[in-house]
Amino acid sequence: MSNQQVRIELELPENAPFGAPVAGCLVITNVGDRPLSLVTPLYNAALNIVVFDRYWNQAVPKSIGKAHHAYEQFELAPGQSATYDLADLTYTSGTSEMVFKLDPGIYYVVAVYHPGTARLPDQSAYPIVATSNVVTLVVRTLQRRLS
Repeated sequence: MSNQQVRIELELPENAPFGAPVAGCLVITNVGDRPLSLVTPLYNAALNIVVFDRYWNQAVPKSIGKAHHAYEQFELAPGQSATYDLADLTYTSGTSEMVFKLDPGIYYVVAVYHPGTARLPDQSAYPIVATSNVVTLVVRTLQRRLS
């Protein structure tokens, strides 16, 4: 399998209020001509989210604790897509749940998906990654109402 058979698209809101969760989704599409068996992006180390600030400096996520998500695969026929909900720009990196807490500003967000079939990337039949589109996200300060 080559990364040309899997396309991923990251969908996020254009704007988010400061301090509020940034929910979105990841759409995975089989653009090849054969069925694929892929690991769910919710599994440990299958998905990473990369965030850059307006100067293209990488934002650093924070660990919010240990996490383990069960190993699960899904099948995609040629042309078929699967959608996974993402909550608050979180992902599991190995055994730690990671989250971005972003200050007000402009950010660029990319998802990196490793659709391998083994529990460890170096044992995978698919030693590739698929990267998403770049999404611009504006984190706004909350406007206070004057009375």
